[in-house]
Amino acid sequence: MCNVYCIGGSPCSGKSTIAGILSKKHKMQYYCFDDKMWEYIKIGANDGNKWLNYILTTSMDDMWLVNPEEMFHNAIKLCHELLPYVKDSIKGINDIILEGTAFIPAVIDKYEISKTNYICMVPSKIFQFEGYSKRLWIRDYLKKTSDPEKAYLNWMKRDMLLTEYMLNEATRLGLQTMIMDGTKDINENVDIVEKAIGLKPISF
Repeated sequence: MCNVYCIGGSPCSGKSTIAGILSKKHKMQYYCFDDKMWEYIKIGANDGNKWLNYILTTSMDDMWLVNPEEMFHNAIKLCHELLPYVKDSIKGINDIILEGTAFIPAVIDKYEISKTNYICMVPSKIFQFEGYSKRLWIRDYLKKTSDPEKAYLNWMKRDMLLTEYMLNEATRLGLQTMIMDGTKDINENVDIVEKAIGLKPISF
């Protein structure tokens, strides 16, 4: 694919905000993985994928009240299992910005995304805590578990593990990284990512 840019990394790092701004600025399509994830899981389950069927049918407690290490490994496995469905969805599309946790460093080559057009964004611990505190929908969602507070803490710990994993993998593979710590404003962060993934800045 040509003119395909990608912002991957762990949750709560500002990926979607920056991708949305850049897609509008450069008049490109914006593909948000989070908007498509459950659609792909349902398709995969119907196709007979046992893992995706498990994700679709498992209880909230079995999903969120388990060891965060297990949750972390499940999240990485999900990224790999959804790979064929994401690839089919974006096949043949050019002039697009891809964004989402699914685009982990380990599979960028399978999406045929150039290393120079990819950046892995991760949050600092403080930035993550602040970001999650603003996502009130998470607390509402986890009320479906038998222990919402433990589920919330497990979610946070899982994402810390994802952050560490993705940062280490991106570094090992020679991919660009960015740690979001809240010290820069949105315009500065947009400029940094824009240049990092090879989009030519637009002057107005």
